[in-house]
Amino acid sequence: MKLCKVVLPVVPLLVLTGCTCIPDGPAPVGQIVEISPAAAKNLRGAREQLIAGLSTYCLMNTARGEKIALPAGVTIYSDPAQAEALRVLESVARTAALAMPWAEKAADYELFSSFENADGSLVWVMNLIKTADGSLVWSDRIVIDNESAAGR
Repeated sequence: MKLCKVVLPVVPLLVLTGCTCIPDGPAPVGQIVEISPAAAKNLRGAREQLIAGLSTYCLMNTARGEKIALPAGVTIYSDPAQAEALRVLESVARTAALAMPWAEKAADYELFSSFENADGSLVWVMNLIKTADGSLVWSDRIVIDNESAAGR
């Protein structure tokens, strides 16, 4: 009985709130929404976006305990792109339960990072390579704003 008292008043409300905002007829042709280029991010925002993207990829496509590392021979102390990549890598490894081999050279994935100048803007490029076959499995490019780039 209590169920009827709750369900019966709700049913008419659900019917009345149905979607009536889509017009009848065929869908419009061409681009509906204007897509603007991505806005420049500060270094911290770019790092957070890369962590989110790479973590999502790793959680969905890697096995627990697989090894992910920076390429052998990179210098994190003299190269700002590699120092930032290490910060991204440490966060992703914790999130996705991946191992970061320091002494071993047999990583399952290598994370390449670089800062490039493109059309007067600084672009942070990050690529994840599967070492077994050398294939690019994930990549992202983020424009860094000039104020943040000057402080790196």
